[in-house]
Amino acid sequence: MPKQKGLIKLTGTLEGICYYQLNGKYISRKAVGPSKERINKDLAFANVKYNNQGFGAASKLSKVICLGLKN
Repeated sequence: MPKQKGLIKLTGTLEGICYYQLNGKYISRKAVGPSKERINKDLAFANVKYNNQGFGAASKLSKVICLGLKN
C-alpha cells in the first residue's frame, strides 16, 4: 500500500481514497464497500441484508407482472 509523504498526514476519506494510520505509518488506499460475504454474515449488516431480500422479491414480482402483461 502506498505510504503518505509530506508534513501533513491525513486520516479519513477524500475523493474515493481512504487515508489512515496502520502500525504507526500513514497509509492510503482506494475506499471500497463491504463484500457480499460480509453483508451476508456480519450482524452489523442485518438491515442491509433484509432490504436486499425485499428488493430481490420485488424484482421477481415485477418480472412476473411484466411477462404476464406482454402475453
